[in-house]
Amino acid sequence: MSDFITRELLVLIFAVLLVIAAVWDTLSYRIPNFLSVSLLVLFPVYAWISPVPVHWSLLISFGAFVLCTFCFIQGWMGGGDVKLLTVVALWAGPDEVLATFFVTGLAGGVLALMMKTPVRGMFGLAAGSPSETLASAGGIVLPYGIAIACGGLFLAWRLTGATL
Repeated sequence: MSDFITRELLVLIFAVLLVIAAVWDTLSYRIPNFLSVSLLVLFPVYAWISPVPVHWSLLISFGAFVLCTFCFIQGWMGGGDVKLLTVVALWAGPDEVLATFFVTGLAGGVLALMMKTPVRGMFGLAAGSPSETLASAGGIVLPYGIAIACGGLFLAWRLTGATL
């Protein structure tokens, strides 16, 4: 199999795993570890056949982990979101991280607006209660895996070399 086909297949698997994470988070407010670990395990194969500056990708991923861990400690993010966003940052690397995080933030804003409207029920967003602790914290709790998946799908599109 050529490197091009292998790279495209890896990006497709990356995208599918992100969609699964988004759906899982929507239904249960959880992102299973096996999804983040699967994305992490696929990265070295992708990096081997692609021109990826691995050292910079690792540094960016570590920075994302530190920032997301701070957000987790503050109660602003869930643990699954931290792991998923960290691994998406790894795949994004220095060339795509800003655009990917911009799309993730934009999708998160749209998601927050949707959660404050009746549209929430139409899409079945967050059908279950996240937990008594989260519910009693006030405000809304977002299944942010949806926003991370949107950013990651944008990244997958960019990694295929597609343009508008």
